[in-house]
Amino acid sequence: MTTTVAPVNSALHEAVEGLIQHALTLAGMRLQRKIDRSKRWHANRLPPEQVHVYLPVTREQLEQHDPLKGAFRRVPQVAARHGLDPDCLTEALTDYVRALLLSGQQHEWELVPRLLAQVICTEQQ
Repeated sequence: MTTTVAPVNSALHEAVEGLIQHALTLAGMRLQRKIDRSKRWHANRLPPEQVHVYLPVTREQLEQHDPLKGAFRRVPQVAARHGLDPDCLTEALTDYVRALLLSGQQHEWELVPRLLAQVICTEQQ
């Protein structure tokens, strides 16, 4: 396997955007259930994909509750359609979403091409 920059086409951009949104939504829903009752009223009024922006997520919460478990189960399908290495794509997306959760930063659509250009591993024959 050789690491190269993959061209970012609109179909790949859309697919990765969907994977990121799904992961953030799943993590937000799981985190909403684990939040202290005194803060839960606020968390339940937020879109799940934005819970981490308003209520800080700690490393301990990520390790203890694993809110991203199963979030990237569709990565192998997406990777196969675009000639990408599924393990590399899973790792890149996991790192990116974890960083968003820990930093409280909101995901932005415009960041997807830059993310892909920096980390994508294509499968070489």
